[in-house]
Amino acid sequence: MLAIVVHFEAKPDKIDAFKETIVGHATRCLEREPGCLQFDVVQDTKNPAHFAVYEIYKDQAAITPIAPRRTWPRREKSCRT
Repeated sequence: MLAIVVHFEAKPDKIDAFKETIVGHATRCLEREPGCLQFDVVQDTKNPAHFAVYEIYKDQAAITPIAPRRTWPRREKSCRT
C-alpha cells in the first residue's frame, strides 16, 4: 500500500468552493478507482483555508490515472537519450 498526503491552502474567498470540489473529487476517486482504498479530506479548524488530503492506494499502479498510464511508455521513451 502507498499513502499520499497533500496540503492545500484555499483562497480566503474560495474556501467553500474548494471544499466542495475536493470532497467531490475524493468521492469520485473512491467510486471510480478500484485501487483507491481511502481518500480523506480534512479541514483545519483553526485555519479553515488549510486542507489536507490523505489517500491510500493498493499499489503504485493504482496511483497512476488510467489516461496517463496509457501514454506513459511513449512519454518515458521520448525522455530517454
